[in-house]
Amino acid sequence: SANRAYCDLLKYTESELARLQFQDVTQGSDSEIDEEMAARVSSGQIKSYEMTKRYLTKLGHVVWVRLRVDAVRSD
Repeated sequence: SANRAYCDLLKYTESELARLQFQDVTQGSDSEIDEEMAARVSSGQIKSYEMTKRYLTKLGHVVWVRLRVDAVRSD
């Protein structure tokens, strides 16, 4: 399920966002950087990352955010 604030920010319903990948709502080259960093977190190379990122709203507007991703692992 999607965070309510994330839905509000991007102007999508929760069910609409559930059908999208993060690349679908990420502006241009920000997607490549985000994918690379997410892969590094997933592989255990790094524990977290932060980046300034441009999201695209449902209406096509650009929204700048500061994104932080942290790995949460369970054994």
